[in-house]
Amino acid sequence: MRTLCYLSTNRLHRVRASLIQTLKTVGAMDLADIDCLLWMPPWKGGEKTRIQREKEIGAGRLPIRTVGGLHSRWPKSLFASVHMRQLRRFDAVYVRSAQLSLALSRKEIVHHLEIHTLRELIRSGALKDIIKYHQQGIVRTFIPITRAAADILIAYGGDPSRIVVAPSGVSLESFSDISIYKPHRGKLRAIYLGSISSDRGSETLSALGQRGDLRVRVVGRLDNTQKPEYCEYQSPIPHDRVPGIYAQADIVLMPYKPSLAHADGISPMKLFEAMAAGRPIVVSDLPPIREIITHGHNALLADPDNIQDWHDAIDRLQCDTSLAIGISTQARKDVKQYSWEERVRKIIKKIMPS
Repeated sequence: MRTLCYLSTNRLHRVRASLIQTLKTVGAMDLADIDCLLWMPPWKGGEKTRIQREKEIGAGRLPIRTVGGLHSRWPKSLFASVHMRQLRRFDAVYVRSAQLSLALSRKEIVHHLEIHTLRELIRSGALKDIIKYHQQGIVRTFIPITRAAADILIAYGGDPSRIVVAPSGVSLESFSDISIYKPHRGKLRAIYLGSISSDRGSETLSALGQRGDLRVRVVGRLDNTQKPEYCEYQSPIPHDRVPGIYAQADIVLMPYKPSLAHADGISPMKLFEAMAAGRPIVVSDLPPIREIITHGHNALLADPDNIQDWHDAIDRLQCDTSLAIGISTQARKDVKQYSWEERVRKIIKKIMPS
Protein backbone atom coordinates (compact mmCIF):
# COMPACT_ATOMS: atom_id res chain seq x y z
CA MET A 1 0.00 0.00 0.00
CA ARG A 2 1.26 3.49 -0.84
CA THR A 3 2.21 5.66 2.13
CA LEU A 4 1.55 9.36 2.70
CA CYS A 5 2.56 11.63 5.57
CA TYR A 6 0.26 14.61 6.10
CA LEU A 7 2.03 17.36 8.08
CA SER A 8 -0.36 19.67 9.95
CA THR A 9 0.37 22.66 12.17
CA ASN A 10 -3.19 22.61 13.56
CA ARG A 11 -3.67 21.75 17.22
CA LEU A 12 -6.46 19.32 17.91
CA HIS A 13 -8.06 21.34 20.74
CA ARG A 14 -8.51 24.44 18.56
CA VAL A 15 -11.52 23.84 16.35
CA ARG A 16 -11.04 25.82 13.15
CA ALA A 17 -12.15 25.20 9.58
CA SER A 18 -8.56 24.31 8.67
CA LEU A 19 -8.55 21.56 11.30
CA ILE A 20 -11.85 20.09 10.12
CA GLN A 21 -10.66 20.18 6.50
CA THR A 22 -7.46 18.37 7.47
CA LEU A 23 -9.22 15.67 9.49
CA LYS A 24 -11.85 15.10 6.80
CA THR A 25 -9.21 14.82 4.09
CA VAL A 26 -7.10 12.39 6.11
CA GLY A 27 -10.20 10.35 6.97
CA ALA A 28 -11.02 9.99 3.26
CA MET A 29 -7.49 8.80 2.43
CA ASP A 30 -8.27 5.36 3.79
CA LEU A 31 -11.03 4.93 1.19
CA ALA A 32 -8.49 5.76 -1.52
CA ASP A 33 -6.32 2.80 -0.45
CA ILE A 34 -3.65 5.10 0.97
CA ASP A 35 -1.81 4.37 4.22
CA CYS A 36 -1.91 7.92 5.60
CA LEU A 37 -0.25 9.11 8.80
CA LEU A 38 -1.16 12.53 10.19
CA TRP A 39 1.60 14.33 12.08
CA MET A 40 0.34 17.10 14.40
CA PRO A 41 1.76 19.29 17.17
CA PRO A 42 0.80 18.41 20.77
CA TRP A 43 -2.67 19.47 21.87
CA LYS A 44 -4.45 20.13 25.15
CA GLY A 45 -6.79 17.55 26.60
CA GLY A 46 -4.93 14.45 25.45
CA GLU A 47 -6.95 11.39 24.49
CA LYS A 48 -10.25 13.00 25.54
CA THR A 49 -9.81 15.77 22.94
CA ARG A 50 -8.85 13.26 20.26
CA ILE A 51 -11.94 11.15 20.86
CA GLN A 52 -14.13 14.26 20.85
CA ARG A 53 -12.76 15.48 17.49
CA GLU A 54 -13.15 12.04 15.92
CA LYS A 55 -16.75 11.87 17.10
CA GLU A 56 -17.53 15.36 15.78
CA ILE A 57 -16.32 14.59 12.27
CA GLY A 58 -17.86 11.12 12.21
CA ALA A 59 -14.55 9.31 11.82
CA GLY A 60 -13.10 6.19 13.34
CA ARG A 61 -9.68 6.13 14.90
CA LEU A 62 -7.55 8.62 12.96
CA PRO A 63 -3.87 7.77 12.30
CA ILE A 64 -2.37 10.66 14.30
CA ARG A 65 1.20 10.96 15.52
CA THR A 66 2.13 13.77 17.93
CA VAL A 67 5.29 15.62 16.82
CA GLY A 68 6.59 18.36 19.10
CA GLY A 69 8.61 20.01 16.33
CA LEU A 70 5.41 21.05 14.53
CA HIS A 71 4.46 23.34 17.41
CA SER A 72 4.69 27.05 16.57
CA ARG A 73 7.30 27.59 19.29
CA TRP A 74 9.87 25.64 17.27
CA PRO A 75 11.44 26.84 14.00
CA LYS A 76 10.26 24.84 11.01
CA SER A 77 13.88 24.47 9.89
CA LEU A 78 14.61 22.44 13.04
CA PHE A 79 11.66 20.14 12.33
CA ALA A 80 12.87 19.55 8.77
CA SER A 81 16.40 18.74 9.95
CA VAL A 82 15.31 16.34 12.69
CA HIS A 83 12.76 14.41 10.61
CA MET A 84 14.43 14.53 7.19
CA ARG A 85 15.25 10.82 6.98
CA GLN A 86 11.84 9.69 8.24
CA LEU A 87 9.97 11.88 5.79
CA ARG A 88 11.96 10.60 2.83
CA ARG A 89 10.70 7.06 3.53
CA PHE A 90 7.12 8.00 2.65
CA ASP A 91 5.86 7.75 -0.91
CA ALA A 92 4.42 11.26 -0.52
CA VAL A 93 4.61 14.13 1.96
CA TYR A 94 1.67 16.56 2.03
CA VAL A 95 1.60 20.00 3.68
CA ARG A 96 -0.66 23.06 3.72
CA SER A 97 1.71 25.49 5.45
CA ALA A 98 3.87 27.64 3.17
CA GLN A 99 6.44 28.19 5.93
CA LEU A 100 6.72 24.44 6.47
CA SER A 101 7.00 23.93 2.72
CA LEU A 102 9.94 26.33 2.54
CA ALA A 103 11.68 24.56 5.43
CA LEU A 104 11.25 21.17 3.74
CA SER A 105 12.41 22.59 0.41
CA ARG A 106 15.66 23.88 1.88
CA LYS A 107 16.40 20.31 2.98
CA GLU A 108 15.38 19.03 -0.48
CA ILE A 109 12.49 16.99 0.95
CA VAL A 110 10.09 16.45 -1.93
CA HIS A 111 6.49 17.24 -1.01
CA HIS A 112 3.10 18.49 -2.22
CA LEU A 113 1.68 21.85 -1.09
CA GLU A 114 -2.00 22.68 -0.61
CA ILE A 115 -2.62 26.42 -0.97
CA HIS A 116 -5.57 28.35 0.45
CA THR A 117 -4.51 31.95 -0.11
CA LEU A 118 -1.73 33.68 -2.03
CA ARG A 119 -2.21 37.27 -0.88
CA GLU A 120 0.33 37.17 1.96
CA LEU A 121 2.78 34.98 0.04
CA ILE A 122 2.86 37.53 -2.76
CA ARG A 123 3.16 40.47 -0.37
CA SER A 124 6.06 38.89 1.55
CA GLY A 125 7.84 37.65 -1.56
CA ALA A 126 7.70 34.03 -0.33
CA LEU A 127 5.78 32.91 -3.41
CA LYS A 128 8.84 33.49 -5.61
CA ASP A 129 10.86 31.09 -3.46
CA ILE A 130 8.09 28.50 -3.45
CA ILE A 131 7.81 28.73 -7.24
CA LYS A 132 11.60 28.29 -7.51
CA TYR A 133 11.43 25.05 -5.50
CA HIS A 134 8.43 23.96 -7.55
CA GLN A 135 10.40 24.43 -10.77
CA GLN A 136 13.20 22.35 -9.24
CA GLY A 137 10.72 19.55 -8.54
CA ILE A 138 10.99 19.76 -4.75
CA VAL A 139 7.50 21.22 -4.33
CA ARG A 140 6.24 18.54 -6.64
CA THR A 141 2.58 19.52 -6.84
CA PHE A 142 0.45 22.55 -6.00
CA ILE A 143 -3.05 21.86 -4.70
CA PRO A 144 -4.86 25.25 -4.72
CA ILE A 145 -8.46 25.19 -3.54
CA THR A 146 -9.64 27.61 -6.24
CA ARG A 147 -9.11 28.02 -9.97
CA ALA A 148 -8.27 31.69 -9.35
CA ALA A 149 -5.31 30.67 -7.18
CA ALA A 150 -4.20 28.13 -9.79
CA ASP A 151 -4.15 30.84 -12.47
CA ILE A 152 -1.95 33.04 -10.26
CA LEU A 153 0.46 30.17 -9.62
CA ILE A 154 0.74 29.56 -13.36
CA ALA A 155 1.29 33.28 -13.99
CA TYR A 156 4.21 33.19 -11.51
CA GLY A 157 5.77 30.21 -13.26
CA GLY A 158 3.97 27.18 -11.89
CA ASP A 159 3.80 24.10 -14.10
CA PRO A 160 0.13 23.60 -15.12
CA SER A 161 0.68 19.83 -15.39
CA ARG A 162 1.60 19.72 -11.69
CA ILE A 163 -1.33 21.74 -10.37
CA VAL A 164 -4.67 20.26 -9.32
CA VAL A 165 -7.56 22.39 -8.09
CA ALA A 166 -9.27 20.78 -5.10
CA PRO A 167 -12.00 22.89 -3.44
CA SER A 168 -13.18 22.19 0.09
CA GLY A 169 -15.57 19.33 0.61
CA VAL A 170 -18.60 18.08 2.48
CA SER A 171 -19.74 14.86 4.14
CA LEU A 172 -22.80 14.23 2.01
CA GLU A 173 -24.07 11.42 4.22
CA SER A 174 -24.36 13.83 7.17
CA PHE A 175 -27.01 15.83 5.28
CA SER A 176 -28.92 12.96 3.67
CA ASP A 177 -31.67 12.97 6.31
CA ILE A 178 -32.49 16.67 5.96
CA SER A 179 -35.90 17.12 4.40
CA ILE A 180 -36.42 18.92 1.10
CA TYR A 181 -36.75 22.66 1.48
CA LYS A 182 -40.27 24.02 1.77
CA PRO A 183 -40.96 27.78 1.84
CA HIS A 184 -41.83 29.00 5.30
CA ARG A 185 -44.81 31.25 5.89
CA GLY A 186 -44.33 34.25 8.11
CA LYS A 187 -41.00 35.62 9.32
CA LEU A 188 -38.15 33.90 7.51
CA ARG A 189 -35.35 32.25 9.50
CA ALA A 190 -31.92 33.30 8.19
CA ILE A 191 -28.75 31.67 9.53
CA TYR A 192 -25.10 32.62 9.41
CA LEU A 193 -22.71 29.94 10.69
CA GLY A 194 -19.00 30.48 11.21
CA SER A 195 -16.51 32.89 12.73
CA ILE A 196 -18.00 36.35 13.17
CA SER A 197 -16.03 39.47 12.27
CA SER A 198 -16.30 42.69 10.32
CA ASP A 199 -14.56 41.17 7.29
CA ARG A 200 -17.06 38.31 7.37
CA GLY A 201 -19.95 40.74 7.12
CA SER A 202 -21.10 41.33 10.70
CA GLU A 203 -22.41 44.79 9.72
CA THR A 204 -24.42 43.25 6.87
CA LEU A 205 -25.93 40.72 9.28
CA SER A 206 -26.88 43.53 11.68
CA ALA A 207 -28.52 45.51 8.88
CA LEU A 208 -30.54 42.50 7.75
CA GLY A 209 -31.50 41.79 11.34
CA GLN A 210 -33.41 45.07 11.43
CA ARG A 211 -35.90 43.81 8.86
CA GLY A 212 -39.26 43.08 10.37
CA ASP A 213 -39.78 40.06 8.12
CA LEU A 214 -36.47 38.32 8.88
CA ARG A 215 -35.11 36.60 11.96
CA VAL A 216 -31.32 36.46 11.71
CA ARG A 217 -29.50 33.89 13.82
CA VAL A 218 -25.71 34.04 14.06
CA VAL A 219 -23.86 30.93 15.23
CA GLY A 220 -20.12 30.95 15.79
CA ARG A 221 -17.02 32.36 17.41
CA LEU A 222 -16.69 36.11 17.90
CA ASP A 223 -13.42 37.11 16.23
CA ASN A 224 -12.39 40.42 17.84
CA THR A 225 -15.86 41.84 17.39
CA GLN A 226 -19.12 42.38 19.24
CA LYS A 227 -22.23 40.30 18.76
CA PRO A 228 -24.05 41.63 15.66
CA GLU A 229 -26.90 43.90 16.69
CA TYR A 230 -30.51 42.92 15.94
CA CYS A 231 -29.46 39.26 15.58
CA GLU A 232 -29.92 36.21 17.77
CA TYR A 233 -26.51 34.94 18.85
CA GLN A 234 -25.46 31.37 19.59
CA SER A 235 -21.96 30.32 20.66
CA PRO A 236 -19.93 27.89 18.51
CA ILE A 237 -21.29 24.37 18.08
CA PRO A 238 -19.56 21.02 17.49
CA HIS A 239 -19.18 20.26 13.80
CA ASP A 240 -21.55 17.30 13.93
CA ARG A 241 -24.40 19.69 14.80
CA VAL A 242 -24.03 21.77 11.62
CA PRO A 243 -26.61 19.75 9.61
CA GLY A 244 -29.23 20.30 12.30
CA ILE A 245 -28.62 24.04 12.33
CA TYR A 246 -28.96 24.37 8.56
CA ALA A 247 -32.09 22.23 8.59
CA GLN A 248 -33.77 25.03 10.57
CA ALA A 249 -32.92 27.71 7.99
CA ASP A 250 -35.12 29.29 5.34
CA ILE A 251 -32.11 31.24 4.06
CA VAL A 252 -28.37 30.85 4.62
CA LEU A 253 -26.33 34.07 4.63
CA MET A 254 -22.60 34.29 3.79
CA PRO A 255 -21.65 37.99 3.54
CA TYR A 256 -17.86 37.64 3.22
CA LYS A 257 -15.97 40.86 2.46
CA PRO A 258 -13.18 41.33 -0.13
CA SER A 259 -10.99 42.52 2.79
CA LEU A 260 -11.09 39.03 4.35
CA ALA A 261 -7.48 37.80 4.50
CA HIS A 262 -8.19 34.72 2.38
CA ALA A 263 -10.90 36.20 0.15
CA ASP A 264 -8.66 35.63 -2.88
CA GLY A 265 -8.82 31.88 -2.32
CA ILE A 266 -11.93 31.29 -0.27
CA SER A 267 -13.63 27.90 -0.60
CA PRO A 268 -15.72 27.73 2.57
CA MET A 269 -16.86 24.38 3.91
CA LYS A 270 -20.01 26.13 5.13
CA LEU A 271 -20.99 26.90 1.53
CA PHE A 272 -20.83 23.23 0.52
CA GLU A 273 -22.64 22.23 3.72
CA ALA A 274 -25.47 24.70 3.08
CA MET A 275 -25.73 23.36 -0.48
CA ALA A 276 -25.87 19.78 0.84
CA ALA A 277 -28.63 20.84 3.24
CA GLY A 278 -30.62 22.08 0.24
CA ARG A 279 -31.27 25.56 1.56
CA PRO A 280 -31.50 28.85 -0.40
CA ILE A 281 -28.17 30.64 -0.10
CA VAL A 282 -27.25 34.30 -0.45
CA VAL A 283 -23.47 34.61 -0.66
CA SER A 284 -20.98 37.35 -1.49
CA ASP A 285 -20.13 37.82 -5.15
CA LEU A 286 -16.39 37.07 -5.01
CA PRO A 287 -14.36 35.50 -7.84
CA PRO A 288 -13.60 32.20 -6.01
CA ILE A 289 -17.26 31.87 -4.99
CA ARG A 290 -18.32 32.20 -8.64
CA GLU A 291 -16.34 29.03 -9.35
CA ILE A 292 -18.97 27.14 -7.33
CA ILE A 293 -22.06 29.35 -7.52
CA THR A 294 -23.98 30.51 -10.57
CA HIS A 295 -26.31 33.39 -9.73
CA GLY A 296 -29.95 32.36 -9.88
CA HIS A 297 -29.04 28.75 -10.62
CA ASN A 298 -27.84 27.24 -7.33
CA ALA A 299 -27.76 30.33 -5.09
CA LEU A 300 -28.00 34.12 -5.20
CA LEU A 301 -24.89 36.30 -5.34
CA ALA A 302 -24.87 39.72 -3.68
CA ASP A 303 -22.39 42.58 -3.77
CA PRO A 304 -20.51 42.33 -0.45
CA ASP A 305 -20.22 46.13 -0.21
CA ASN A 306 -23.81 46.98 -1.16
CA ILE A 307 -26.34 46.26 1.58
CA GLN A 308 -29.25 47.04 -0.75
CA ASP A 309 -28.16 44.09 -2.89
CA TRP A 310 -28.67 41.83 0.13
CA HIS A 311 -32.11 43.28 0.84
CA ASP A 312 -33.05 42.76 -2.81
CA ALA A 313 -31.92 39.12 -2.66
CA ILE A 314 -34.05 38.49 0.46
CA ASP A 315 -37.02 40.17 -1.24
CA ARG A 316 -36.62 37.93 -4.31
CA LEU A 317 -36.63 34.77 -2.22
CA GLN A 318 -39.69 35.93 -0.32
CA CYS A 319 -41.68 36.88 -3.39
CA ASP A 320 -40.58 34.06 -5.69
CA THR A 321 -40.92 30.75 -3.87
CA SER A 322 -40.27 28.83 -7.10
CA LEU A 323 -36.85 30.52 -7.28
CA ALA A 324 -36.10 29.59 -3.65
CA ILE A 325 -37.08 25.97 -4.27
CA GLY A 326 -35.22 25.86 -7.58
CA ILE A 327 -31.85 27.12 -6.35
CA SER A 328 -31.95 24.99 -3.20
CA THR A 329 -32.79 21.86 -5.20
CA GLN A 330 -30.06 22.59 -7.75
CA ALA A 331 -27.51 23.29 -5.01
CA ARG A 332 -28.16 19.86 -3.52
CA LYS A 333 -27.54 18.28 -6.92
CA ASP A 334 -24.43 20.31 -7.70
CA VAL A 335 -22.72 19.63 -4.36
CA LYS A 336 -22.48 15.88 -5.01
CA GLN A 337 -19.21 16.47 -6.88
CA TYR A 338 -17.64 18.01 -3.76
CA SER A 339 -17.57 15.09 -1.32
CA TRP A 340 -14.38 14.61 0.70
CA GLU A 341 -13.92 11.25 -1.01
CA GLU A 342 -14.05 12.88 -4.45
CA ARG A 343 -11.62 15.57 -3.29
CA VAL A 344 -9.10 12.98 -2.12
CA ARG A 345 -9.56 10.90 -5.27
CA LYS A 346 -8.66 13.93 -7.39
CA ILE A 347 -5.62 14.80 -5.27
CA ILE A 348 -4.25 11.24 -5.11
CA LYS A 349 -4.68 10.76 -8.85
CA LYS A 350 -2.38 13.75 -9.39
CA ILE A 351 0.25 13.32 -6.65
CA MET A 352 0.42 9.49 -6.49
CA PRO A 353 -0.61 8.12 -9.88
CA SER A 354 -0.91 4.34 -10.03
